[in-house]
Amino acid sequence: MSALCRNSTAGERTRSSKRASASRGHPVAATGLAQIYELTTQLRHSAGARQVEGARLALQENSGGLLGIEEGAAVVTILQRS
Repeated sequence: MSALCRNSTAGERTRSSKRASASRGHPVAATGLAQIYELTTQLRHSAGARQVEGARLALQENSGGLLGIEEGAAVVTILQRS
C-alpha cells in the first residue's frame, strides 16, 4: 500500500510503501537499515504486493540521537535504479 504525496512543483510522488516506522515500532538503530532494504527491494522490482509501479529513484532520511532539543545526527541517501 503506497501513500501519495502531492507537491505543486513535482506533482504526485509515492511517499511510503510500508507505512514507514509505524509498522515496525521504530526500533533503535534498525530503522535506517529497514528503510534502505525496502527501497532496494522496490528498485529491484521485487516488492510483490507493495511494489510501487515504475520505481527508479528513492530517497531515504533518518535522524536520531539528541543534542539539546534537536537530532544529533542525520543521514540522507538517494538510490537510483541503473
